Amino acid sequence: MRDVERLTSSLGIVSAPLWDSHTSTFAGLLTTADYINVVQYYWQNPAALDQIDQFRLSSLRGMQHHLQLRRSELIPLRY
Repeated sequence: MRDVERLTSSLGIVSAPLWDSHTSTFAGLLTTADYINVVQYYWQNPAALDQIDQFRLSSLRGMQHHLQLRRSELIPLRY
């Protein structure tokens, strides 16, 4: 997660498409808001910070649920 954030911010990228390698489909869009949610989650759960290197994008839903974000903010994109 640290490397992804560093790379996208250095290149001025504010969003990136997500590819689901299991289904070979477009899974959604990773945005700056997602990074903010991750920072909020680890700010509220400092003990979990030790595991940030094992972070998977699939754990974003759990973080968003923990932060009590509205479901409407989590609309997956499908074609």
